[in-house]
Parts: sequence; structure tokens; C-alpha cells
Amino acid sequence: MLNKKQFNELFEKRLIKESYEEEINIILTGQYGKALELLRDAEATQLFPALVGPPGVGKTILCRYFASLRAKEDKNKSFHWITFDESIKPSHLIGIFLA
Repeated sequence: MLNKKQFNELFEKRLIKESYEEEINIILTGQYGKALELLRDAEATQLFPALVGPPGVGKTILCRYFASLRAKEDKNKSFHWITFDESIKPSHLIGIFLA
């Protein structure tokens, strides 16, 4: 049986994968600069963008960079990153209760 402290630690580990406070430095030229501009436009118009492409072309790092920019603009020092993939389960997000 888990005590409350152990439960909270497990919950936090599953909910928040990583906390980013380091600065992300990337060079935004060509299509990446345009993609960042489109992300900003989508946010301003309250649309939900979808980044589609093969693995390894920079979708994730662009999203991390955009999130870090937004965190700075909102005067937050960091943002939390959760990766959704085929192995994610609802319990990873909301936790579980053990009887």
C-alpha cells in the first residue's frame, strides 16, 4: 500500500515527463522560420495547428522552441513537456487510485 507522499511522487513522475528551464537555441531560416510564424498566427487566431512530416525533420524541437518563447512572453521561467505517443494511457495524466 502506498502512502500519500509515495503516491504524489509517482503521480508527478508520470504526469510531468520533463521540466525545461534551459534556453533552446535554434536557427530559424527558410521553412522553420515560416513554420514558427504560422504557429504564432494559429495561436493568435485560436486555431489548432498540426505539424506533419517524417521523423527527424524538427517538428518536436520547433514545438519546444515555440513553447519556451510563450513561457518567456507570459513571464514564466519554464514549461512542462508531455509526450503523447502510442503508449500513453489515461493513468499517466490523471494518476490512479489504489484501494
